Amino acid sequence: TDEVSYEVMNNDENYISIVSLGYVYELGAHGMPYRYSYIFDTATGKKVSAAKLLGISKKQLNEKVRSLYLEQFDKDPESGFYPSRDDVQSALEDLDFNKNLYYLKDGKIYFYADPYVVGPYAAGFMEVSIDLEEKA
Repeated sequence: TDEVSYEVMNNDENYISIVSLGYVYELGAHGMPYRYSYIFDTATGKKVSAAKLLGISKKQLNEKVRSLYLEQFDKDPESGFYPSRDDVQSALEDLDFNKNLYYLKDGKIYFYADPYVVGPYAAGFMEVSIDLEEKA
């Protein structure tokens, strides 16, 4: 089975941010939640990337987001992450946060890692955020 819904995370004069939320069950021990997210410029209707919103390159965006996850791990390694910092860092290297792993809400861009990526299934979608005002 597959259940799908959506949530409007931001809707103002500049941007609309939508997250499609899903949960697919394929007869295993449990199903898997998933997200697809998009940010649109209200003036043009075109998709806007997180890198563009922050005024940085895609490479800089990945470096910044990965460092935020590692900072979060260093502050509280038991906050849902896998126990080894090296495992978390290695998993983050495989993620490209430019590929719709973000949404806009309340003046911040939230980046997320799917369950099992940097922590166990029970940790869910692990998130970090960047305030648009700080511009990475």
